Amino acid sequence: MTGWPEMLATALVGTDRRSTNAAAAGTDPAGDLLEQAAAWSVYRRAGVRPVRGLVAPEPAPDETTTTVGEAAAARLADLLDATELAVTEYRGGFVAEWLSVAAARNRRVPPELLPALLDAGRRRTELRPMIVAAGGLRTGWLAVQNPEWTYLTAEVAESTADPAFWHEGTKDQRAGYLTAARRADPAAARDVLAADWPTLPPDERAQLVAIFDTGLGPDDEEFLERALDDRRKEVRDAAVDLLAKLPGSAFNTRMAERARACLRVRDGRISVEPPAVCDQGMRRDGIIPKTYSGKGERAFWLEQILARTPLSTLTDGDPTAFFRLSLEDGWETPVLHGLAQAAASQRNPAWAAVLLDVLEPQKPSSRRWVVENLYAALGPDELVRRSIAGLRDPEAGLGRFLERLLEQCPAPWPDALVAAALDGIAVHVRHKRMPYDIYAVCRLAGMRMPADRAPEAARIAKRFRTEHPNHGRVDALDQLTSTIDFRHQMIQEIS
Repeated sequence: MTGWPEMLATALVGTDRRSTNAAAAGTDPAGDLLEQAAAWSVYRRAGVRPVRGLVAPEPAPDETTTTVGEAAAARLADLLDATELAVTEYRGGFVAEWLSVAAARNRRVPPELLPALLDAGRRRTELRPMIVAAGGLRTGWLAVQNPEWTYLTAEVAESTADPAFWHEGTKDQRAGYLTAARRADPAAARDVLAADWPTLPPDERAQLVAIFDTGLGPDDEEFLERALDDRRKEVRDAAVDLLAKLPGSAFNTRMAERARACLRVRDGRISVEPPAVCDQGMRRDGIIPKTYSGKGERAFWLEQILARTPLSTLTDGDPTAFFRLSLEDGWETPVLHGLAQAAASQRNPAWAAVLLDVLEPQKPSSRRWVVENLYAALGPDELVRRSIAGLRDPEAGLGRFLERLLEQCPAPWPDALVAAALDGIAVHVRHKRMPYDIYAVCRLAGMRMPADRAPEAARIAKRFRTEHPNHGRVDALDQLTSTIDFRHQMIQEIS
């Protein structure tokens, strides 16, 4: 048979100028060449030498839970459509709820849907714990078979707490194991990390030191203080965040002393004296020396110091007492923004509530994220109270902050918030100009209300459509009802 290189050369120049040695007399040269090429293609594909020495994977473990029924499986298959999931954020929310309900009912994902589910977890990190919970034992086994799914090995390692993951596993598996170890015995986990710390690459050190948030205690302070001198900025930043969470730490003491030097109370007035320079000690504790966006250096340093100051050290931790004092003119913005960042990071509901009362009316002059981050520090009852007030009073001044506030209210929403949302939506949808996005509020309500409120939402939408058939915003109510109805049906199917 003619060799492949010779056939390729003949095909390039044409059979009228060159023929193959194997061409039979009286045959069509071009047809003969194509026949030989077809034979060679099969030969080349079948003639690859097999790779030897590969170890077959261990069989998948036996499952201990039952898969969901056909209807629920079909629903999940539709939700996991790759294109739809990538472009529709709602799909991710539906998948998360489907997985949560299935895990709560001790049901698991059908095995044929696991590959699509693992692909979804690559794009949506919030799904990963739920994938482990509802995917069954086969999920972890399947994840190690595909390099694109190894992200899940950290979740699996965390759930199994096998020491082999630390010594022989990937970076993510070591992170998962250390998390589990910190839950069981924080001191022993710290010793494990300290022993291997000098040999770990910088990016992994940053990932692992952040895990100390699990089981964080005073005994971790010495290790974290050493991490402040690490060459990697991400490691130092993680250490700063953790030391700030340790009551009575030397870090908090240093920050409190700096804050007292900057804010001095005299005769019912707060005088402000920011640092003159950003010294080495400040830099070690995470203060960024170079300003940006035209900010003054001293105001920039002051804001960072207050953002890291334990609020319990200011006016004995009483925010009302602090704001009874008058503040020196010209320093309101860095002081308020620094305190707001401290209240958000320390999850201090009392300071967050008072600061919101001050900052919300200043929307044009306040950085939006500073205000929005405070909502996460409020307690559930305060979140609900403020949300109800904002829904019932469009002139309350919340504007688009209402969307962020509603996002923070834990799901499922309580009855009082559901009633306020339904009443508020029905009323405000008629307004030509509204201080918040009615579509965004309807989307949130559709995902956060208890799914069994679907009939009530449908009645409101039907009544409104009957009364105002040509209203431009009735589709917002339609979206609300269709979302709740979809969730209601989805939850009923999982059994």
